[in-house]
Amino acid sequence: ALIGGAGGAVLANQKQPLEFAVREYFKQKGLEVIFFYRAPRAVKVTFSYAPNAFWTVEAVMPDELINLSDEDRDDWLYGSLVTKALPKVLRAIKNPRQNELK
Repeated sequence: ALIGGAGGAVLANQKQPLEFAVREYFKQKGLEVIFFYRAPRAVKVTFSYAPNAFWTVEAVMPDELINLSDEDRDDWLYGSLVTKALPKVLRAIKNPRQNELK
């Protein structure tokens, strides 16, 4: 039982493909991922963009896409996060007086 528990802990700590892709993308943008959360139809990332400056961004899949394969869900979430949600947040960070998140 001890060996099985240890094996499960090792598996649980391994990065999944979506998490790895998101972390790599943020790293390329010079952003440090602080927290990554994956739900069945959503992904949420808290990142640091400056010393002591953090923001959380998320992508949520619409109900009509629930029947996608796991791989297609990951692809959709990644695409939505990096092409829609993150650019809006980065614009808001650069222009804090403009409320571009609405």
